[in-house]
Amino acid sequence: MCGIAGVIAPSGVQPMLLAKMATSLRHRGPDDEGFLTHDFEGRFECFRGDETVSALSGSLPHWRNAPRSRYPVAMCHRRLAILDLTAAGHQPMISPDGNVALVFNGEIYNYLELADELESLGWSLRPCGDTAVLMAALGEWGPECVHRLRGMWAFAAYDRRERRLLLSRDRFGIKPVYYARLAGSLAFASEIKGLLPALSGRPRGSVENIVRLLEWGRLDDSSVTLFDGIDALPPGFNLYVDATTLTTRLEQYYDVSTVEGEFRGSVDDAVAEYRSRMAESIRLHMRSDVRVGSCLSGGLDSNLAAAMALDELPKGRLATFTAVYDDPAVDERALVELHANRSGRFETHFVAPDPESLLAELDELVWAQDLPMASSSPFAQWAVMGLAAGQGVKVLLDGQGADEAIGGYSYFAGVYLLELVRTGGVLRVPQAARLLRDRRGIGVSRELSRAVYHQLPTRLRSGARRSARGGPRLVNPHYRSSGQVQARPTRTFRDHCIEAVQRSLPVLLRYEDRSSMAFSIESRVPFLDHPLVEFVLSLPAAYKFQDGWSKFVQRKAAQDLLPAEIVWRRDKLGFSTPQRSWKRALAGPLLELVRQADVPPFLDRERLENLVRSHGGGSTSLSEFWQTIFLLRWMQVFQVQFSDEPAV
Repeated sequence: MCGIAGVIAPSGVQPMLLAKMATSLRHRGPDDEGFLTHDFEGRFECFRGDETVSALSGSLPHWRNAPRSRYPVAMCHRRLAILDLTAAGHQPMISPDGNVALVFNGEIYNYLELADELESLGWSLRPCGDTAVLMAALGEWGPECVHRLRGMWAFAAYDRRERRLLLSRDRFGIKPVYYARLAGSLAFASEIKGLLPALSGRPRGSVENIVRLLEWGRLDDSSVTLFDGIDALPPGFNLYVDATTLTTRLEQYYDVSTVEGEFRGSVDDAVAEYRSRMAESIRLHMRSDVRVGSCLSGGLDSNLAAAMALDELPKGRLATFTAVYDDPAVDERALVELHANRSGRFETHFVAPDPESLLAELDELVWAQDLPMASSSPFAQWAVMGLAAGQGVKVLLDGQGADEAIGGYSYFAGVYLLELVRTGGVLRVPQAARLLRDRRGIGVSRELSRAVYHQLPTRLRSGARRSARGGPRLVNPHYRSSGQVQARPTRTFRDHCIEAVQRSLPVLLRYEDRSSMAFSIESRVPFLDHPLVEFVLSLPAAYKFQDGWSKFVQRKAAQDLLPAEIVWRRDKLGFSTPQRSWKRALAGPLLELVRQADVPPFLDRERLENLVRSHGGGSTSLSEFWQTIFLLRWMQVFQVQFSDEPAV
């Protein structure tokens, strides 16, 4: 896991800009650093920095001694050494023929299998790490090699013959990459903060996007950010940049909604197949030359991943890391200890996030995240990552990504009941609703209402949301958007699962990446191995909801691995925090924070203060409260400036 950055500038870029960009990404890779330039004569040259591995100190000139001339292409890399800990894994890496330079962030989990295939085609790779395999794959198959990769990645490859940069991001957006079109140049980086040194002056915020976020709770385009002029490369896309003209071309190489196939076997067949694919994913995700641990809650997903990881550690123990609370409504210590005692092979570690530590670390958390958060839950994840870093663990498995494809969130219960109606099973609805209420504690009326909302035309959704949510009322009327977030039809259960994968998951993966990398930890998400995701999406809704249980196939696959109290647990928490009590505990300091904030003209200061003073409200109101707090701190921490012109 690493940090990458670079600048393409036909008129040339100063080397010191890359040094600043690399410094801003140091937390992503404190083990090594490297720089590369491509000069106007078409030559690559590599340089070391202050933290380059000592084995290369005699073979690479130092970056500070690079000629003070300007370069049309410059790239940098910060390395977190996970696979091939030797200097052979140093980046930037140049292809054997000297024509392609590569910087890569992520893991290609099937790199050994790809190495075998590439060696059969004439490449000499052994011994190797995944970066060398990726370089060879690019040489053999070009950009189409991404179809062969299993893993998470964001990489930049510059081909000096074609004078073209390729930026690529993995299928689900596990690893990030951002880019900015500047005056006469294009810059890219693993995090938005890595681009800030390339900007002229303070970063500018997008009033339009912030307003849409407040009005809708999300943005309708995975490429946009809240910064003007800074875009995210969407999941499953390649971006091609002409180094001479700076023209760009986006190409989608993967769209999970177009993956065809419907599972035709029995429930037992599906359980066996799920177990097999999950075991294979865990086997690949356990490949590491450093110690691997696991985040662990009291839920099904992280416990299943941890239990299966033990099969890859036949003689070892697995370090696990859990957030715990005094509030029994969100505390999961008992279930974690239940599994640990049954296994006898967990080395458990606990951390207790509290409102005082959230307030103390608020700005650091916001800076790490790059963008505002939608609730206080990411702070629990942040605390867990800090705990693991303190124990010297550099790789963690996590249960993120398990719920979207299988319909694991509570609102899918309503979607399932509508699916019964749609497919002619209306007579089964009363019994199904009763079982969902009795076995999972589902508020059926509430979840049905939410499901019906998602069937409404966009215009009706807009009216319903504006009347029910507080976010739109924080925006001054002159700035309110006349547009609407474009929502695709979500008529079937499968449509809703795909919507969750494509719309809800990317934000959660941003939290995952930033919180882990802030502590120089590589977080791995085995539930997002794409063959597993595609299989789960192929399952009929009746295999996901059965006898009142959500995630039925997954539960059955786990039942001989985990305590029954976890497998057949009624509630679901995830990385939850006691948001309501934290709001009360921090009411005074947070109100003062709002009063001292430089509130831009498109927000209503009085309504902001009233939001902080307010008591009660449901989970939606609490999330809107925390999102607003994080938004205000984001503006301050990043010193975001805005145009005085209203949005149109």
